Amino acid sequence: MTEIATEDDLWKLFSKKPKSHRKKGDGLILWEALSQVLNAKSFGDGRSLLDVNDEERFYLVASRQASAVVRQCDLRKVGRALNSNAGTTMVGYLGTQPEDDL
Repeated sequence: MTEIATEDDLWKLFSKKPKSHRKKGDGLILWEALSQVLNAKSFGDGRSLLDVNDEERFYLVASRQASAVVRQCDLRKVGRALNSNAGTTMVGYLGTQPEDDL
């Protein structure tokens, strides 16, 4: 399992052999699993949530009802919104230039 220490490590969860944050990830992760990482209070002083401020890294957040390409800084908000609908929500990493992959 990839150790997550900073927001720079988050993309590694989506890659079998992490090499570059610029490239698209290899798979999808359930929102429920990813949100546990995003909402764990074990970063910085041990009482803080993981910072997700990067605007140059993109994710696909998809449920049965909708999907969205989301900047890393908006990942929590959009993930919660899509997951509030019935069904399963999945998240994938698109790299730094998602328009090349869509």
